[in-house]
Amino acid sequence: MATLVVRAILDTKDDIFRDLELPENATLEDVHHAVVAAFGIEPGEMASFYTTNDQWDQLQEIPLMGLGGEANAFGSTEEDAPLAEMAAHQATNLLGQRGQRLLYVYDFLSLWTFFIEHVGPGKQSELTAPEVVMSYGTAPKEAPGKDFGTDEGRSARDPFDEEEEGDDDEFGFNDDEFDENSYTTEEW
Repeated sequence: MATLVVRAILDTKDDIFRDLELPENATLEDVHHAVVAAFGIEPGEMASFYTTNDQWDQLQEIPLMGLGGEANAFGSTEEDAPLAEMAAHQATNLLGQRGQRLLYVYDFLSLWTFFIEHVGPGKQSELTAPEVVMSYGTAPKEAPGKDFGTDEGRSARDPFDEEEEGDDDEFGFNDDEFDENSYTTEEW
C-alpha cells in the first residue's frame, strides 16, 4: 500500500508547517482532521478545501458537508456548484502528483487558512491513519489575523466603530457640524 506526503502551510508571516503522511485510501475529510490535530486547533468547526491554480487562486469549493447536489439560493448551475463533500474525495486524486495543491479554510469566523501541497510519496507501507512526519514552527493559539488589502501602516476601518469627535463619516459629513435645527420637515 503506497502512502502520500502532503505539506500543510499555515498562512502567516512566520514559517509554520506540518508534513502529513497519508494512507493510500485517505479522503479529504481525513486530511481535514489531520490538519486540525497537527496544528492543535480546537475541532468541531466547519471547513472547506478549494481547488487552486499555480498562483493559489481559490477555485471550486469542496465543503466538509455536501449540499445534496441541489442548486443553492443564489441559483448556481452544475458548472459552478460546489463539488461533493470531503468524504467523497480521495486525497490521492487531488494531491497525489507534483504540482497539485489545495487551499484549506477552517472555522469561517476565525479563518484558519492553509496551503496544502503535494510533497512526494511516503515511506511507510502499513499506515492506517494520517501521521505528522515533520513539524516546523510553533502554531499560534488563535488564527493569525488577515490583511484584506489595507495599506501598510493603515488599518482597515470598521464601519461599525464609533467615530471620534471631529471625524467625518463615509460621505464626508461631520456630526459635530450638523445642526439638527437647520432643516425642517416643511422645507422638504
